[in-house]
Amino acid sequence: MDKAAQRLLAQAVGRAIARKRVKAGYTQEAVAEQLGLGLGAISRVEQGLAIPTVIRLIELAELFSCRLEDLVAEVPATLDDRAAMIASSISQLRPADQVIVVDLVKTLVEQFKEN
Repeated sequence: MDKAAQRLLAQAVGRAIARKRVKAGYTQEAVAEQLGLGLGAISRVEQGLAIPTVIRLIELAELFSCRLEDLVAEVPATLDDRAAMIASSISQLRPADQVIVVDLVKTLVEQFKEN
């Protein structure tokens, strides 16, 4: 895995941890205290500057009363995973809105290809 992919992975996991922490009603300070860590460690993880070990992910899942998979589910490993994640997201929309989102994605892809 190259450095760019590692950075994206760390950022996605950090965002998921932050969302689960807030949903569970914890502050960063409370999480750090529960896990015996410094506040800076939790902050770095949530910012995507550091990635927790598997053991730490399990501890976080237990603390937030969620599944381990919930902390890494938004980390698509392959193009097919990314496509499935997008399909799952837009499947919740009305058909007319799905068309709008697909057209928007196509427009964005064209814009990025030009840059």
